Amino acid sequence: METVLAKQLSGTEVIAAILYDLRTLLEHDDRLAPHLAFNAASYTVTVAIRLPSSAQPNVERTLTYGRGSAADIEALPDAPTVELTITRPEQPPNELRLDTEQPLTVLTRESDGRTTERQVSYAGRSAEGKSKLPAQPGQPQPRNTVVGGES
Repeated sequence: METVLAKQLSGTEVIAAILYDLRTLLEHDDRLAPHLAFNAASYTVTVAIRLPSSAQPNVERTLTYGRGSAADIEALPDAPTVELTITRPEQPPNELRLDTEQPLTVLTRESDGRTTERQVSYAGRSAEGKSKLPAQPGQPQPRNTVVGGES
């Protein structure tokens, strides 16, 4: 028997979710198809993170990486600028983990009665957007949960 635990998100999991969303957005942009080649590239990435109930103070930072400046790239006459935006609404920890293909912590009861925590990866969400998180004993099953495959 497995019980999915609703643990809080770690900083590493938040970073993984952001990178997952950014990677997904960029991989679906036809202008960045693998068969295209570019003489140069520059980019600006702005990330605004909201962490409710966090004991950490809000921090604003700008990080610059690389050589040259954005003005050098902007001066190129044939370099169009593309702006893409990702917004992820606030989600409970396990929903965010599912949506960003991260494992969930489950409590498993072994045949000898011992309980152990382990990481389990689920398939995420179905094409209809329904969670594939298994139903939990003693808890009502959410309306958007699919147990045992597609419905």
